[in-house]
Amino acid sequence: MVDLTIRVVDRVRSAKLNRILSNIVGKLERALENGFLKVVYAKGVELAEKLSNLVHSWDNVGALSWISDRAFILYLGVSWMNTPLVLRF
Repeated sequence: MVDLTIRVVDRVRSAKLNRILSNIVGKLERALENGFLKVVYAKGVELAEKLSNLVHSWDNVGALSWISDRAFILYLGVSWMNTPLVLRF
């Protein structure tokens, strides 16, 4: 239902559909927060710290902000989760 709505409309006008979609998204968020997202975020923080320190050692001062960049942390964590086990570091 969510996928179809995203493909068909730019904005949900129906209050009922909006409520249904909000409930679905809320359930998905809670499911992700319980396990997967915690693992992704923890690994992302670890990788962001390593990368930030490495790049900062190359005199890139802006790299220090990566440690607190939530989007970058989640990107690193999700990328790590999608990497085959034999290639993970």
